[in-house]
Amino acid sequence: MGKKDTTREELLATIRRLEESRRRYDALLSNLPGMVYRCFADEHWTMTFVSEGFTPLTGYQPEDLLHNRSITFNDVIHPEDKVRVHLTVEQALAQGLAFKLEYRIITADGKEKWVSEQGSAVPGTGDDSMELEGFITDISERKQAREEREQTDLQLRQSQKLEAVGRLAGGVAHDFNNLLTVITGHSDLMDLELRDDDPLKKSLLEIQRAAERAGRLTNQLLAFSRRQVLKPRIIDLNRVITEMEKMLRRLIGEDLDLVVRLEPKLSPIMADPGQIEQVVMNLAVNARDAMAHGGQLTIETRLEKQGMVTLAVSDTGVGMDEETRLKIFEPFFTTKREGKGTGLGLSTVYGIVTQSNGEISVESEPGMGATFRMEFPASEGMVEDVLPRISVDLEKARAAETILVLEDNDAVRELAVRVLERCGYTVLEANGGSEARRIAAGHDGPIHLLLTDVILPGESGPEAAGKLSTQRPEMKVLYMSGYTDEVIVDRGAEPGLDEILEKPFSPQRLAHMVRNRLAG
Repeated sequence: MGKKDTTREELLATIRRLEESRRRYDALLSNLPGMVYRCFADEHWTMTFVSEGFTPLTGYQPEDLLHNRSITFNDVIHPEDKVRVHLTVEQALAQGLAFKLEYRIITADGKEKWVSEQGSAVPGTGDDSMELEGFITDISERKQAREEREQTDLQLRQSQKLEAVGRLAGGVAHDFNNLLTVITGHSDLMDLELRDDDPLKKSLLEIQRAAERAGRLTNQLLAFSRRQVLKPRIIDLNRVITEMEKMLRRLIGEDLDLVVRLEPKLSPIMADPGQIEQVVMNLAVNARDAMAHGGQLTIETRLEKQGMVTLAVSDTGVGMDEETRLKIFEPFFTTKREGKGTGLGLSTVYGIVTQSNGEISVESEPGMGATFRMEFPASEGMVEDVLPRISVDLEKARAAETILVLEDNDAVRELAVRVLERCGYTVLEANGGSEARRIAAGHDGPIHLLLTDVILPGESGPEAAGKLSTQRPEMKVLYMSGYTDEVIVDRGAEPGLDEILEKPFSPQRLAHMVRNRLAG
């Protein structure tokens, strides 16, 4: 074999090795979960090499992109991300650094994907020119999982925040409602003593109004933290809305239209009707404030899915952005200027809905209004009508029964004793369970009713009532509480019943509840 033949064989072997290397290189690139590229650093990112991974990533063929034959890579980048991508790459080029960034692309079928790109500058074919080489992968699923995890973390932090503030609200409510009970009680008793033309009447009225506002604020704190005492019963949601309609029209004003659409065959729900009214009122007030220049408030009831009743409140107001929407249920968050809102309205709505075993969601965009959608489990029972109440006139009450008052707060106990004695009852008083049993054991006549606070130091009200019932099985029980539904359950009382007298209460309310309980 001659020298020429040897050279020819070596050349052919080299070609075969190069072809084999190229096949391995192409196979490696085709198996990569993404696309490899080389391009000019121009405004279109003109591609000089594109791997086959470009097709599953974007839906386009590599040859469509090469030298901008049909499309440019700049066309693929999401319009909102183009400036950011260009600035990041240009900065890396200027500093001679590698770069890594995440952005969105638009595929051939119009879908949006998140991609991760890693690249760096390399010397180009021309003098002093620079080109780019890099690798782009689809991270849509990872991005979605990350966003879901972040949303879950946000919800967890929000829940922890609500729980912490709720516990604080519950503790404050116990002491604060005792104080308000004394303030409202004695001011009401003073009101009975003063003549209508007495100059102190005006000052007394302001005290009563301030105490009433303070009581509402405490109730709002308990509502958003889902710790207030509810009185749920089976209600017709349509009836609640219908009875509110006239008041709502006055509330929102003449420049706003109120549209009410009620599902004719709506299932009843289990809820506190007064709290549902508060939900609708709060949402209506927010809607009114969002439509300063007129608009439409729509209230609808629907059966959207089996077993759930939907209440939707919509407006055509200014709407809200995503950042605001995520914060609206936070306590004390408000978009209103200082002095125009407490930031508790929507927190109260959230608390009432969730405490009523419901769910609430919000849809809104800037300039597109807002829709609050609440879903409650349907109830299979019969709608319960409101039971007739027995009214009590303190000036004319002439009772004859004996009542044992068990309350550790001296001021509240003294107020209750004073009111009940004014009504004609024989009143025994104790500040703890052991003292109550000692008094009951030493009393010769019947004790018709035990009026006891739920929260007592040491032995709770329900525990004391249970022990007293063995001595006095005929004795009825009426609980007082300025605390929370959850705590009342822990203490063994039944929440949500008329047997709970909520603090702060007026003398008339106390007499009214006692009379009702005695009357059975």
